[in-house]
Amino acid sequence: MAGVRGGMSEIVLLCVADYLTSEIVMNVFIRPTIPVIDWRTTFSGVTPAAMAAATAQGQTLNGWREARRELWNHIDVDTILVGQSLQHDLDVLRMIHTRVVDSAIMARKAVDPKSTRQWGLKTLCNELLGIDIQSNGRTGHDCLEDALAAREVVLWCIQRPRQLKTWGRLWKEKEKAQKQERKLEKEKRKRLMQNSEESKSRVGDTYIGHYSNGNEVLHWSDIAEDCGWPHPDTGYDDSEVQHWSDIAEDCGWPHPDTGYDPWSD
Repeated sequence: MAGVRGGMSEIVLLCVADYLTSEIVMNVFIRPTIPVIDWRTTFSGVTPAAMAAATAQGQTLNGWREARRELWNHIDVDTILVGQSLQHDLDVLRMIHTRVVDSAIMARKAVDPKSTRQWGLKTLCNELLGIDIQSNGRTGHDCLEDALAAREVVLWCIQRPRQLKTWGRLWKEKEKAQKQERKLEKEKRKRLMQNSEESKSRVGDTYIGHYSNGNEVLHWSDIAEDCGWPHPDTGYDDSEVQHWSDIAEDCGWPHPDTGYDPWSD
């Protein structure tokens, strides 16, 4: 999927394989009808050059409507769609299809039906199948590889229910330990901030919030240190850039061990 104007996503590549035979049914570029502002090549595997070449050779479908129409030539309302995080695929195709088997849902339910965590396809392939996918670096994911990998994960889950249950139990225990770790870390930060407040009250007029020089600039690093994050003993590099991923991980969502990849599923 690529990012287009208006903060929306558009399908740029559609890969479909037969679940029973693994035969390739569709593997085609979809030319967006809305100007693309971010090709998300790292995740989509599609570059402007690749799309231009496919278009020049007449090997593209025109937008999501034509892509959906072509897909319906191979499926019907009774077809069971198999994949990973299929809601994203259905969203960009503007489809509602209730007959699905989703490897992400199977994994989540194996751990805890109430869990809100999502296990990515790369993680599932690595831990359940012992294979590595999505390792092409900056060239991006291989859409067909992902489709076939999701098929293999679902097959594994269906054929090995006891092993899936064991995997889920181990992950549940791990999540419990991680939750406790995050709780302790949060309490630690709270104590550091309280200590910082006490230190500021002793400093008096030298407190950073009192500015007499109108030309003095307030940096985020000043605010962070003033709030005790990170702790003054650890120092702070003014050249460091704060990312949303850092903030998310600091808040424990998702846990740093899992990383954060919003388009990998």
